[in-house]
Amino acid sequence: MQGINHISLCFLIKDDSVLLTMTSDRPGKTTLTGIVSHIIGTDSITKKTVREVYRLTKVTVYEHDLKQSGTVHYYTINNSGNRIEVLKATLYVCDVWQNNPVNATGIRPTWYAFGDIPFNLMLEDAQSWLPRVLEDDKIIAEVYSRANTLSQDESVQEILVRSILS
Repeated sequence: MQGINHISLCFLIKDDSVLLTMTSDRPGKTTLTGIVSHIIGTDSITKKTVREVYRLTKVTVYEHDLKQSGTVHYYTINNSGNRIEVLKATLYVCDVWQNNPVNATGIRPTWYAFGDIPFNLMLEDAQSWLPRVLEDDKIIAEVYSRANTLSQDESVQEILVRSILS
C-alpha cells in the first residue's frame, strides 16, 4: 500500500494581508493556495518548507519563525464507505522573512487582504479553515470527499474543523 502524500502550506503574513500563490493541483487546473512544499525524504517538514519557500519565491524564512497553525487531513471515501487518508497538509504562518516575494517559478505570488481572499479560486475546504488560521487559531481539519471514478473529480462531502490548544 502506498503511503499518504504529505505537504506543507506556508502563509506569509504582513499587516492584515496574506501571500497566496497559484499551484497546479491536477492536470489543467490551477488553485490559489499558500506556498506548497511536498514533503519527501528524511528532511524535517520545517527544513523542507524553508527550502521550498525560497525556491518558489526567493523569500528567506527561518525554521524558528515558522508557526505551526495546524493540520488538514484529506480523506477519500471508497465504494465500501471506508475512509482512506490521501493527503496530509501541515500549516504554517510566518510574519518574519527577508526579501520581497518574486514570481520565480510561475506561481504568481500575490498579497490579499484578509477580507478580500478570493475563496472561489481556492479548494472548497479552505474557506472553512484559512480564516481561523489567519486569526492565529490552531486547528485540525478533516476533509472527506467521494471520488467520482468516471471524471476523476472529487466532491467534498464533509468538512470538520476544530480548534486545538497550543
